[in-house]
Amino acid sequence: MLYVALVVVALAVVVAVAVGWTEWALVTLIAFIPIVPPVGAVIDKASGVALVPVLVATGRVQLGYGLLFGVGLALS
Repeated sequence: MLYVALVVVALAVVVAVAVGWTEWALVTLIAFIPIVPPVGAVIDKASGVALVPVLVATGRVQLGYGLLFGVGLALS
């Protein structure tokens, strides 16, 4: 459940920046689309080899998050 909590915190940071500074930060929400199935797998208590796709998706989301958050802040 820590994984799910950290995903929620990352979403909350985007919303907080959008509310407090620039709405361009909301562009980052696009990066969270591919994280839905891995979050479901973690909630369903996946373990072992079943977590490999979760790690792959997490890496991709982190890359997208960083790029899109940077773009959103640069546009402000």
